[in-house]
Amino acid sequence: MQLLPYVPECPQSPGIVGRSVLPVLAPCSGLCGRIALAISGAVLAVLVADRAVGQDVPEPNPPKIESASDEAALAMQGFRLAEGLQVDLFAAEPDIANPVAFWVADSGDVYVCETFRQGTGVVDNRSYDDAWVDRDLAAQTVEDRRRYHLELLDPDAIAQFYRFDDRIRLLIDRDRDGRADEAHVFADHFNDLIDGTGAGVLEFKGNVYYTCIPNLYLMRDEDGDHRADGKTILHTGFGVRVAFRGHDLHGLTIGPDGRLYFSIGDRGANIPVPGGRIVNVESGSVFRCELDGSNLELYATGLRNPQELAFDDWGNLFTGDNNSDSGDRARWVYVLEGGDSGWRMAYQYLPDRGPFNRQRLWEPWHAGQPAYIVPPVANIADGPSGLDYYPGTGFGDRFREQFLLADFRGSANQSGIRSIRNEPDGAFFRIAEDGQPVWEILATDVQFGPDGGLYISDWVDGWVGVGKGRLYRVVDPRAEDPRVIAEVRDWLAANVAEMPAEDLAAALSHADRRIRLKAQLELAARGRADMLQRAARHGVHRLARLHALWGLEHCTRLHPEHRASLSQLLQELAASDDAQLRAHAIRLIGETGDADSLDLVRAGLVDSSPRVVYFAMMSVGKLRDAASFESIVDRIAQHPASDPALRHAGIMALASIATADRLRELADHPSTQVRLAAVVALRRQLSPAVATYLDDPDPAVFVEAACAIHDQPIPEALEALAASIDRRRAPEPFWRRVLNANFRLGGQRGAEALGEFAADSSRSRAMRIEAMQMLGDWADPRDRDRVLGMWRPIGPRSPAPAIAALRKRMESIAQEADQELLLELGRAASRLAMREAIPVLERISRNEEIDASARAEAIRALVDLEAPGASDIVRRAWQAPQQELRIVALELTPQTMPEEAESVLSQAALTAATMEERQAAIEGLSRLNGLSGPGLNVLEAWAAGDLPPEVALECRLLAEKFASLPPVRSLLDRVMSQRSPDSKLDAYREALYGGNAKAGREIFFNKVSVSCVRCHKVDGTGGDVGPDLSKIGLEKSREYLLEAIVDPNKEIAKGFASAVVLDADGLVHTGVVREETDEVLKLVDAEGNEIVIPQDDIESRRPSNSAMPEDTVKNLTLKELRDLVEFLSRLKGQPGKAQAEVL
Repeated sequence: MQLLPYVPECPQSPGIVGRSVLPVLAPCSGLCGRIALAISGAVLAVLVADRAVGQDVPEPNPPKIESASDEAALAMQGFRLAEGLQVDLFAAEPDIANPVAFWVADSGDVYVCETFRQGTGVVDNRSYDDAWVDRDLAAQTVEDRRRYHLELLDPDAIAQFYRFDDRIRLLIDRDRDGRADEAHVFADHFNDLIDGTGAGVLEFKGNVYYTCIPNLYLMRDEDGDHRADGKTILHTGFGVRVAFRGHDLHGLTIGPDGRLYFSIGDRGANIPVPGGRIVNVESGSVFRCELDGSNLELYATGLRNPQELAFDDWGNLFTGDNNSDSGDRARWVYVLEGGDSGWRMAYQYLPDRGPFNRQRLWEPWHAGQPAYIVPPVANIADGPSGLDYYPGTGFGDRFREQFLLADFRGSANQSGIRSIRNEPDGAFFRIAEDGQPVWEILATDVQFGPDGGLYISDWVDGWVGVGKGRLYRVVDPRAEDPRVIAEVRDWLAANVAEMPAEDLAAALSHADRRIRLKAQLELAARGRADMLQRAARHGVHRLARLHALWGLEHCTRLHPEHRASLSQLLQELAASDDAQLRAHAIRLIGETGDADSLDLVRAGLVDSSPRVVYFAMMSVGKLRDAASFESIVDRIAQHPASDPALRHAGIMALASIATADRLRELADHPSTQVRLAAVVALRRQLSPAVATYLDDPDPAVFVEAACAIHDQPIPEALEALAASIDRRRAPEPFWRRVLNANFRLGGQRGAEALGEFAADSSRSRAMRIEAMQMLGDWADPRDRDRVLGMWRPIGPRSPAPAIAALRKRMESIAQEADQELLLELGRAASRLAMREAIPVLERISRNEEIDASARAEAIRALVDLEAPGASDIVRRAWQAPQQELRIVALELTPQTMPEEAESVLSQAALTAATMEERQAAIEGLSRLNGLSGPGLNVLEAWAAGDLPPEVALECRLLAEKFASLPPVRSLLDRVMSQRSPDSKLDAYREALYGGNAKAGREIFFNKVSVSCVRCHKVDGTGGDVGPDLSKIGLEKSREYLLEAIVDPNKEIAKGFASAVVLDADGLVHTGVVREETDEVLKLVDAEGNEIVIPQDDIESRRPSNSAMPEDTVKNLTLKELRDLVEFLSRLKGQPGKAQAEVL
């Protein structure tokens, strides 16, 4: 007797299986470039399989793997499990190490992606300078990346990339006792210079797919020795850029349509395919292809790092997308075909993440959000990685209709497995329920196994891998009938190729989705359209009928001769009373190009089910049904603005069926939603007709048009955008793009427009400053776009237009009392070498009514312009009552009075009234060509301890610069000899005092290479992974703050350090450390109970490490470190006060 647990009814919302709607443009046209779509015939591997994989790549060193221990057993004691769950160890080091991802095959064998290249072969842009990042942003192909590595790195640095490899480990549980008996290296030597992290693996019918930038591999073990017999490259060209570690190629899964889906982070892709290339170098993407690698498609874009993909029972694809470390939140994304989630890789290098934060693209739908994106369903998790959907058996109803998401947060006590249950919200979704069924494990991946268990990989510690790894198996022994588990295990392990077709057809009704899918795929492969049609008409369950439909879709791709017989079935099901069947029948009409059934698609446009309407609009686009134009427009006008799926489908339809002229005519439509849809459709067509909408009265529409023209870009419409500078009222995103259009177009017209804007006191202050900065940058603009950060070089150009524009307006601007505007005026004059500005700058420098910072900038400009009497101006500033003027005078003394500079600066270093002046004086000494008596006196006072600690850093840097002078070397050695070589704190002691809190705030919130705000909150802004630091300055000393940065594992913040303790009675205790004295250790367990353990009773103790990366300090200069400590020390728990004090 078959044991078939109850299959629940499905949610009524759109699925997303199908081919690309647009025939030429990628789903994110412009961003993604042009793609070749119908890639049929021979597998792409034919193009590349003959090339030797790994040719000329040095042999890697053996990986560093820890030996076996009892750590895993102790760690399990610390897991926080939902009631009824039990955990056992399946494998641990040395059989598994540094597991990034894994796949439990239907046989029960486990393929594990192991990495040994983190920080050596797989690097991160945060570890390099701006010149490196520029080359990365400029790269358009993988070979570009290889080229700039070879150009910028020395041979020793290049050699590090080859030292270790990534590999696939194969674990086998031969006796089915829930513990791996054998461990084999299935494939290795993934250690080329351009190789990324091997982060995705999937086995199906003996084919092992593996994703490791730059390639999608296919491997087989034909001789049964548990090792791959060669490597075939199905596709290459992934990972155009370095970006951040972990933003790799991953997410392998087989969709209900029989295609292979996978994802890449924002490292980009430029992939050769028959007849063209698929290009998206600016964001993370989802791809799909046939199981043989043919017909590769770009499916969705605009993601940052979608680690894994998972379908639910109804064909809906989801992913967790990581945040950008800037106070934004990770995203739970409903992946729609052709969807753009809004992220661009270059945003990472803008301090505020550009449009992503400015326009709140990462938030769920809200009014005013751009229409070109598909927003996330929700913000949840902090480090989404592994993902799976409950297949229907193994845990009874516990995980019914739920996704399980691994949340990797850098330390075990903050990480684990989340559960997420969606519910329909029109054609979109919302989260109905979420939980943490398994917590306090540093999980990287999660998958339901064929044996009724839930498998979870454990990274164990840190961020780069410590040569350890575990694979755990979680079960609920009371939730499921053991006979059901045995049936599923045996069925999945069986050879479906030998099963009778009748048995496969019956399996379409099974309660386990994996069995349904496997049966469906086999029937499709055999070309059994007859059985699939029968099941679609008469299946016992709705899911059986849906799987039959999906199987027919797959079957007709594999066996086109069956397409003609499908039409009648689709017409029947499109008229079904069941909305799910109607929706998927209409979707399949579009997929198969069944124009004879077009009337049913059109009827779907007015269906009562949002799911049906979604697929009807998508199919209208695929069938290119231009006659449905008015119906699509009416539907867009009627659907709620808050339903992103329906909006997206309407846009996709319009982009496919409407000419630019018809879309332009919608400019007079009364519905804002229709006009927005028209703008985005024109954006997808890259049509300059979108400029029509720059005159729209609704800010949502004209801002959308400006973004389309500027961001894609659409060069033919850029002049129209620039001319929109005459509009009086508009949101900031509009002005940024209008100003940048004028800046990029250049010429006298552009410069004049910027000058006029900068001088207009009725305009936004922030945007006036932006216009002034553009004029200052005119002659030597950065190669990165000002708004987007993308590599869009303008090149050097004559400063004449900017000088002329400023000359006309300089006097009027100088009359204003706006500090920032005057600052930028001075900087612009200096950068443009605008000597005619000297009289105006002199007046500003002497004007006592103007803010001191603006006067200081004017003095700098005068010195840069070599104004007559510049040295006299600096001398007067020495005696100014304002500290800022005295400081700028000290800074400029070496440049203006080199002969007397050492004497003047040394005197100020020893006697100046404020610490800031002393610091400036010592920094000035560092800019001299040498030191004699006065400068040595300063260092002698430092070495003797006679100077305040606030100037210690400047003195150390001064001594290090001139350390080749014997007297200086002696003084430096004397100071450093007093430090303990074992103390990390001592090595950075100069960073304790004297920092600039304002600069520290900028580091905390905006410095990409340290990303403090990713894990920590201040005044409500930031992440939740680490402790809230809003009052850290009240609670902790400067020594603690400094040590927490340079040696994060020395003392972990209260509430974030956990421990596993074995006591004298053999009992294991796990919890967060609440308090520790010489006598007792107090823990708080998962239930909130306090455990008091005498120190004398502790036999062994395993502490957790901090989630904070140990190499954070490597990404900070000593001065930046001091500034950060200063900022943190001022956080006293009064909301806004600490930040206000440094602004």
